[in-house]
Amino acid sequence: AFKSQLYTEALYHKVLAVGFRDLSVVLHFLLERVLIDGLLNYLSRSYLFLVGIIWKGLDKNAIDRLVILSASSSRSFGKKLSSLQNGLVNNYVIMLVAGLAFLLTLMARWKA
Repeated sequence: AFKSQLYTEALYHKVLAVGFRDLSVVLHFLLERVLIDGLLNYLSRSYLFLVGIIWKGLDKNAIDRLVILSASSSRSFGKKLSSLQNGLVNNYVIMLVAGLAFLLTLMARWKA
């Protein structure tokens, strides 16, 4: 009778230990698998959805168009400026004087 301690050890193992073990298995499934994994899966799907919107909206529409616009505008500006390079020294001197006058005008207005 002393070894079995009035059957409290057997009662403890059958009721409390098994009950807490089963409760821990259920709580582990609910908290770890359903709540945490479900939340992480939802957040990752939401993140990928937002990245897709930003990629399509911002990168493809805004940045790519800006790059294409800058390339085409620099090409057309270069074509217009190429007509000034005709090999005549008189035209080069006139452009040099015009640029110097422009810079001096800017400097005079900057100080004022």
